[in-house]
Amino acid sequence: MDFSDTLTITIIDKLIIGVFLAWLAFFYGTRLEKYKKDQEFRLKTAASRLNAYLKLWALTESLSLSDSEVLTYEDKERLYSQLRSWYYEDGNGVFLPLETADLFLKAKEKLNPKLEINQKIISDSFSALRTQLKVDIGTYDIKQATKKIGIETVS
Repeated sequence: MDFSDTLTITIIDKLIIGVFLAWLAFFYGTRLEKYKKDQEFRLKTAASRLNAYLKLWALTESLSLSDSEVLTYEDKERLYSQLRSWYYEDGNGVFLPLETADLFLKAKEKLNPKLEINQKIISDSFSALRTQLKVDIGTYDIKQATKKIGIETVS
């Protein structure tokens, strides 16, 4: 192999490395831009999202596991309507990530007055929703969310 062949191989080698590095820079540059836009969106919507979550939290107070009052047909009807309004009319459903929206819609449906669902199942569903709200806003991490709080079993 003479100098000309070695030079050709070196140029091709450097060209391939250069193209790869350019592609890598472009790929990570676009990902970084997307990340920055996502973070900017989160910051712009954080206050509205927190307000929506606080309203939802308050709406679900009577569905707490610690509340021993039995929900009447009228209670379920009222809460179902209020939650539907919170989600659609007030536009707060747009702030829920997919998993949280799924928990919300399933829990809300358990309040449907036409269905006869055990109050413990309803309370458990809303407890799971409230826990997910805490994960969403960063109060809990995923590991902390698995711990049951405020519930003691009497033996």
